[in-house]
Amino acid sequence: MTDWLIEWDKQLAKEKRHILLTVDNCPARPPVQTEFIKLVFLPPNTTSVLQPLDQGIIKALKVKFRKKLVLKIINQKEQGKDIKISVLDAILMISDAWNDISTTTIRNCFHHAGFKASVNDETEIVNENNLDTECFSEENIHVLVL
Repeated sequence: MTDWLIEWDKQLAKEKRHILLTVDNCPARPPVQTEFIKLVFLPPNTTSVLQPLDQGIIKALKVKFRKKLVLKIINQKEQGKDIKISVLDAILMISDAWNDISTTTIRNCFHHAGFKASVNDETEIVNENNLDTECFSEENIHVLVL
């Protein structure tokens, strides 16, 4: 994670963008010094309540993945093939399931976790690396809701 954050910080430096990144409070995370990424750690024992992934995103991903898995098994069975699911098959199905999760689902989970934009925030939709991302910006600070 440290290497990834440092590389992302370099990219943000080139773009002259500052972001706020909310992170769970896992004690295994090493401290990282970044200039353009401000890390805010969730308080202890609140991850399951405050983390948007725990507010429905993980459940939605599992439901979509299981549907793809069952359809693949049925398809193989109908074709008379032995039922085999490789690790690559699973990874591709998880990727497809993630891409099927709507931005509305993600937005609602963030809202349920307490992340709310005020009426005065400027809202814009950007497309970064083929991902729909909603940015809330105020005074050159961007909070990415992925």
